[in-house]
Amino acid sequence: MYPAALQQLIEAMKRLPGVGPKTAERYALHLCHYRQNDADLLLLALATARKDILQCENCFRVAEASPCAICSDMQRDHSIVLVVAGSPDIEAYERVGGFKGVYHVLCGLINPVDDIGPERLKIKQLLERSKTEIVKELILGFDPTIEGEVTGVYLSRQLKDIPVKVSRIARGLPMGASVEFADDATLGSALRDRREM
Repeated sequence: MYPAALQQLIEAMKRLPGVGPKTAERYALHLCHYRQNDADLLLLALATARKDILQCENCFRVAEASPCAICSDMQRDHSIVLVVAGSPDIEAYERVGGFKGVYHVLCGLINPVDDIGPERLKIKQLLERSKTEIVKELILGFDPTIEGEVTGVYLSRQLKDIPVKVSRIARGLPMGASVEFADDATLGSALRDRREM
């Protein structure tokens, strides 16, 4: 049995996404053997991120200011909104380059298995944004998974009475793939070859 402080650290690590019991144990043991300087740097980075990182009031991506740099950029086309599941997806699309519109982060996808319904996502805000802003096109840029498909179908139904074009990225990504880890060429062609829903 580990000491109580180490067990508490393991339990905290297990709360991170994608971290199971064995990985949490390995991370906790590693952190306990960190050099003091490295541990202090980690604690400082975590404290700084908790203090300085917030959510953009317009697009809901993680940012240092609100509105974020993308929403504040008047060189971008604010009439085209790429709807994504999370902030890592924005980073992937920005890395590819070529997209000059703005974003809307849903903060997840509909997933009944994990009890994530539309009310837990930023869908209401997207619908309001579509009605009040001069939005001509919404591009659904989700992972090609069941959750991405369910969310896309739900959004297209919710948007049917709003005069906005709804399209989705092309099927350049294989089913089950993650936008965040897609290579630049595949992701770029998927965005370029989107089609209306």
